[in-house]
Amino acid sequence: MLALAADAQPATQPLPDVQLPELVPVHRIAADPLAGIPSARDADPARIAAQQRISAALTAVGSAFARLDAARAAEQARLSALVIQHQSSTVITEK
Repeated sequence: MLALAADAQPATQPLPDVQLPELVPVHRIAADPLAGIPSARDADPARIAAQQRISAALTAVGSAFARLDAARAAEQARLSALVIQHQSSTVITEK
């Protein structure tokens, strides 16, 4: 273990020169950490089309869940009304 530590390269290597993007307001950086840094893949038409298809599919799934939830609530209300109707028409006799 000590031999490995002795052979290790020093961690202080010079950093490569990096061109910084234009200054971006801090509130935009908090909302989008990559703001101001363009990406070639963001302009790819196939990627944009795929993102739009995914977004449409997620919207459809969300709508389906909303319809299911509405149907469940309607069925629950119908069953509750049946229970109330049954309870009001049933005479409970105690012995």
